[in-house]
Amino acid sequence: MNQPWIPEHPFGIDKARIWIEKQLPHLINPEISLLGQGWDNVVYLINQDMVLRTPQRQAALFGFLTETKNLNLVQTHLMTPKPKLYEAVPNIHPYPVSISKYLKGMDPVQARIDTLSSSSARELGKFLACLHQMNPIEELPLDPSKRGDIQFRAQKLMELSCDLRILPFLNVSHISIPKRLVVCHGDLHFLHVLLNSQSEVTSIIDWGDMCLGNPLIDLAIMFLLFEPDNQKILIQTYLDQGGKVEHFEILGAFILALNLNRALFVYAKDQNKLDLIDFCQRQWERMLQQTQDMSLKIFSSTKSLQEDSPL
Repeated sequence: MNQPWIPEHPFGIDKARIWIEKQLPHLINPEISLLGQGWDNVVYLINQDMVLRTPQRQAALFGFLTETKNLNLVQTHLMTPKPKLYEAVPNIHPYPVSISKYLKGMDPVQARIDTLSSSSARELGKFLACLHQMNPIEELPLDPSKRGDIQFRAQKLMELSCDLRILPFLNVSHISIPKRLVVCHGDLHFLHVLLNSQSEVTSIIDWGDMCLGNPLIDLAIMFLLFEPDNQKILIQTYLDQGGKVEHFEILGAFILALNLNRALFVYAKDQNKLDLIDFCQRQWERMLQQTQDMSLKIFSSTKSLQEDSPL
């Protein structure tokens, strides 16, 4: 497997300091610390209240610019970054930089919380219903990673895992997912959800994969972070707030959740992120145990969720 998280143009803390001295000269000897680094971007915390973010590879640039330009259009009750874009300074770094307010919180891996509460399920259900009912943003790409393509995701899952328990989810050639387009976060998993000190969801971050796509792309989060009872609460809240779920989209969301888990597991192993490895493994077992417990009745259902809830 290739390693898309390896930087082409690393932006280390020394470069960050040089960039700040040139572009934000009013900040005298700022405190700078690494906040995070993932597939595409590196993020620094400045003076405990600002976030500096920039791509480290060419393939990430489009998503970075899409995120920076369109996030200000996203208005929900959960907090999201509102970045200001700075053009590239070629002799320091070939890519532009964004600055935004620091959104405090920890992701579930940092907080050591495997599953979230019923109140967080309601908050995410409301958030997703609001996001998915936004007027389409024409400049957004159409699901470029094929996360809403159930056949493609089943094939990727087979490449990512040799666990025999996934076999029931690989025979999906006969299944058709409706061609629906809504505004999607595009990469909504446990590392992009921030929790407060009460372990409740407060913020959604990392919007570089923002796109137009099927709602299932974001609904995968309900399997990644919630037990079956709270999955029902999330999806019912989503429906009550005007969201829609069509035939087999829940199955597609589940297959995508398994994909995301295995991709993050491979990344964690390569980067020796022990906490993330353990988190992914516990999550994997929980999700597959759910299917064995027959909690996910969607697998044999062809009805719309509004007609007969499969959860």
